Parts: sequence; C-alpha cells; structure tokens
Amino acid sequence: MEQFFKYASEIIGAAASSPLGILALIILTLGVLAYFLFRQASEATRVLIFVLVLVAQKKGVTH
Repeated sequence: MEQFFKYASEIIGAAASSPLGILALIILTLGVLAYFLFRQASEATRVLIFVLVLVAQKKGVTH
C-alpha cells in the first residue's frame, strides 16, 4: 500500500490519459468510499447495497 501512495500521482496521470482509465479511477474511488462507509454495516445491508449498485449499473448500460 505504501508503494501505491508513493506512485499515486503517476498512476492517476497514466489513467487520466484515456476515458476508460478515468472510468476505472471513478469506480475504484467509489468502491473504496463504499468500503469505508459500510464496513460496520450488517451483512444484509452490504448485500442490499451491492445488489442496488448492480441494478443501477445494469440500468445505466441498457439506457
């Protein structure tokens, strides 16, 4: 993890050079945020949130 923070600016710069890289950074950021927000939640709550994210993703792809 220390290596990640050491080279974070280079990783972000390389990822920002393409639209898919930016999308990947957004997904990773939201995943880390969700982890910290819901790490104390019950298993049922985490499963519900996971299902809601999948449904939202599916709706976004098909429309």
